[in-house]
Amino acid sequence: TIKDNIVLNHRDCHVSLVGANSVETGTQLTAPATTPTPQPPTATIPSPTATPVGGFIEKLVLYNADTDQPIAGYDPMPNNAVINYATLGTTNISIVAIKSPATGGSVKFVLDGLEYRIESSEPYVMDGNSGYYPNMDYHPISPTLGLGTHTVQAIPYTGSGATGTQGASKSVTFTIINDVPTATATAMPTATNTPIPTATNTVVSTSTTVPTATTTVVATDTATTVPTATSVPLPTAHPVPQYTIYLPFIKR
Repeated sequence: TIKDNIVLNHRDCHVSLVGANSVETGTQLTAPATTPTPQPPTATIPSPTATPVGGFIEKLVLYNADTDQPIAGYDPMPNNAVINYATLGTTNISIVAIKSPATGGSVKFVLDGLEYRIESSEPYVMDGNSGYYPNMDYHPISPTLGLGTHTVQAIPYTGSGATGTQGASKSVTFTIINDVPTATATAMPTATNTPIPTATNTVVSTSTTVPTATTTVVATDTATTVPTATSVPLPTAHPVPQYTIYLPFIKR
């Protein structure tokens, strides 16, 4: 019997005070577990990244010093990249540091742990440059980088000649090889013998009788009879009479 939230005459003779909507579990009555109210997630506000006082190197770009153009696949230069002189077609390469801010200050280049060059004006080319845009000439790294693994580090500074405040540097490690790609043989398709069809004797159609040509009689010109010339008789010649004249001979 439940009266005023009090259980009386329980089968185990236990009397317990329970709240409303209680459920029986075994020999005791327990209140159901309270479902926690879901709370909205706490928004995480990222902290703004502080710009280094001395600036920073955004990327390093590999250039072909013959064409003075960036090399495809190396803008930017990925770390642990492989540079193949054979496929590039040249050993004249250069590395350009892209700095932020783009102008002002200087960049020190370090090659394999040793200071290589300091550039105090933009563009920051590892071995320097000459000329002006758009006819900029990038000088190749000299001496030519040998085969093997190398590391280049670019360090920015606020002042010229690697003075002032140093900024955030950028380093890349790469491997230089000179391997000519092996030509892959292309399999030639097997020639298939194509049967030549047997020649079929084609019956030539029976010759068609050519109609006999009809001779057309051309009218002959009518001959005109030329009248025969008539001889005109000439008058008969009469003999001229001859006269003998006798003159008297007078003797003196």
